[in-house]
Amino acid sequence: MNTKVSITFLAAVLAVMVQVLSAKKCYSCSTFRKPDECANPDPSMTEIVKECGTDEYCRKVEQDINIDGEDTSRIFRDCAKTSHRPNEDCLERTGTYRFKSWYCECTGELCNSATGSQVSMVVMSVSAALGFIVKRFV
Repeated sequence: MNTKVSITFLAAVLAVMVQVLSAKKCYSCSTFRKPDECANPDPSMTEIVKECGTDEYCRKVEQDINIDGEDTSRIFRDCAKTSHRPNEDCLERTGTYRFKSWYCECTGELCNSATGSQVSMVVMSVSAALGFIVKRFV
């Protein structure tokens, strides 16, 4: 592969990476309002996908609470301006009378679907490709 082709390929990979990084998407929903969709979201559920700012995180909050004597679990997913521990273990908080919350923030595309953190597969793939190109052709 000559230098001109490798530079063109590298420019294309960088353009894709910039596009991915400039339009981060997170799930935005609540099991209180949309129990089925928000409990286990997937990328085909476009009605609960929201574009967030590049400097924002995706957040998932799980709550175990007691409302009027009934134990209830709720999940909230959305964009977040701040983060306690991005891409690390979730932050656990307890409150008064049977109230417990877990706050999880992450930086990947649609990463607030699972419990715990995930790294965006797109970013990992692009990083691996760039590493390969740099190692092989530079």
